[in-house]
Amino acid sequence: MAYDMGFAPYFNSPLYRSENVDQLCADEAVKAHLEAGVPRHKLVMGLAFYGRGIEGFARPKDLTTVHLTEGYIACWDSLAQVPYLTDSVGNIVYGYENLESLAIKCEYINANDLKGAMFWSYTGDNEAGDLRRTVYQTLNPIH
Repeated sequence: MAYDMGFAPYFNSPLYRSENVDQLCADEAVKAHLEAGVPRHKLVMGLAFYGRGIEGFARPKDLTTVHLTEGYIACWDSLAQVPYLTDSVGNIVYGYENLESLAIKCEYINANDLKGAMFWSYTGDNEAGDLRRTVYQTLNPIH
């Protein structure tokens, strides 16, 4: 489970450490498991199909609406490799996943020869299944 690792003003599911990461990032969690002896072929990374913020949970499919109606600003943390929303003065309001951050995490899974990914939960995805499709296609590239 590489999510629920921080609550606003920190990120929910960062891949790497940045100033916006509270206690742990996914890369550190993976390395800790490997160092403890968990074989790569048995390690599955959990992905969040939701975000966390000052108002609790938010589904990625709803965050665009929140962004527009509440006046939040969409941002990207290039170190942690995740999107987030800020208020007008730069305070983190939501940390979440999008297609780009999920693809980067899946590329990490492939590059580190991990068993695969799981996610929580379907309800965070849109009707077209864009998040699920991104995970599937990135984990299973066509050669």
